[in-house]
Amino acid sequence: MKRVLSWAFYALFSIVFTWVMICVIFLNPYHETAYLIPVSLAGLAALAVVYRVLKRYEEVLKNKYNYILPVFCAVMYIIQLIAGKALEFDPVFDMGAVYHGAAEWVKTGTFGEYYDYFEMFPNNIGSMFFLFIIFKLCSFVGIENFFMAGAAVNSIMSVCAMAVVSLTCRKMGGARHGLFALALFALSLPFYIIGAVFYTDSLSLLFPALVYYLYLLARSAADMRKQILFYLLMGLAAAVGMQMKFTVAVALVAAAIDLCFHFEPKRAAIAAAAAASMLILVSVSVNGVIYGSHLDRETVENESLIYNHHIMMGLNGDGSYSASDYDFSKSFDNAAERNEAISEKIKQRVSSLGLKGMYELFEGKAARDFGDGTYGFGDFLDDDPKNDTVLHEYVLYDGEKYSKYSHLCTGVHIAVMILMLFWSYSFVFVRKNKPYEYIAPCLAVFGVFAVLMIWETNRRYFFNFVPMIFICAVMGAEHFSAAMSGMKKRFAAVIGAGKPEEHVKKQK
Repeated sequence: MKRVLSWAFYALFSIVFTWVMICVIFLNPYHETAYLIPVSLAGLAALAVVYRVLKRYEEVLKNKYNYILPVFCAVMYIIQLIAGKALEFDPVFDMGAVYHGAAEWVKTGTFGEYYDYFEMFPNNIGSMFFLFIIFKLCSFVGIENFFMAGAAVNSIMSVCAMAVVSLTCRKMGGARHGLFALALFALSLPFYIIGAVFYTDSLSLLFPALVYYLYLLARSAADMRKQILFYLLMGLAAAVGMQMKFTVAVALVAAAIDLCFHFEPKRAAIAAAAAASMLILVSVSVNGVIYGSHLDRETVENESLIYNHHIMMGLNGDGSYSASDYDFSKSFDNAAERNEAISEKIKQRVSSLGLKGMYELFEGKAARDFGDGTYGFGDFLDDDPKNDTVLHEYVLYDGEKYSKYSHLCTGVHIAVMILMLFWSYSFVFVRKNKPYEYIAPCLAVFGVFAVLMIWETNRRYFFNFVPMIFICAVMGAEHFSAAMSGMKKRFAAVIGAGKPEEHVKKQK
């Protein structure tokens, strides 16, 4: 039964994400297909070469892994800090509320100017609270440049995500896979400039992968005390990450489903108790501070626009942010009336679209959600930049060289997604003893896809699951390499069969 269920899931995953890739390549609203195809093929070829080199020198590199990983992370951190300083800007809109709210809280003891914002969008309170803690610690030692403090911490968290992904891949497939994970980050240009963009997407980047890595450690631990420790840490990682961005919960659900495939009653009980205790502890702690001294819970419940509002927007036009929908939701003073009106609007839009319209909407949403390898950092970087550098010509939407940068980033992104698909294909077409052994990464990626199909469309929203995509891609590289080798041998055989001398030899 477990084999059948896992096969069925991988088949579904393969079909869905093959469709997603077709949408991304041929319906991409950000980039031209004529450029994407050759750049993606070049990216795929580059990744294949890197993987083959790592495979060839695996025995040598395996002994160097413990040195390569910290050196790689240190170099990436330094580059991110330098880029963060060069790209410094004055955040506005959502990131502005999170950043300036945290800074005001440190300086005045309250974030009163942003109470209205957080009453409407309490989902961003966790990120502001996190930055408040960082900025408060900085103020104790006289650091006043809170932007660079945020960039520095965000850079630390991003290189930690790289390390966790690498360690996870090494645990799943050996040192070669761990090093190939680092290569994926090295070839993905946005990870060099991520430091400056410390909003919910990047602040939560570490946590889905960390949840899974800690789950793997707990699953493989024989000692009961270690199991409890790792499950507690897993729960803590999920709880903190969910405060930043709630989609981190998808990784926890994926781990829970994975645990069902490896079901042991005692382990399941430990995992559930540990995760639940951490979720409750973190939630109660944050809510105690926020609602005990700043916001009124009833007001937040009445003003909040978190859930059905974004689903309604996701059914309007191409599914992107809609100012008219925002005004519509804000026109109601009473939460019950607003929810009823939004629910009715959702029903009307689904009915109006019909099956064909919904399919076409999902096509566009798939292309928009997963179609940009810059991960939408430009949404923030153009907010009143403090400097004017050559780097801005590449990373800002109106920059002279942005098209080259964005197509290169998206080509690598598509190549990585194709490698991910080869991992799922391998489970569909090759019989394996335990196809469910490492099913959680694909479950997590599929889960976030399902959420994004019903949510407001945005190219940034899948970013905190890029590490999980990388894990799948790393594990798919071996199967892609094997497939290419098989094609090469068959092609050589066909060519060889057509040569006169070969024909003579066969006759003899």
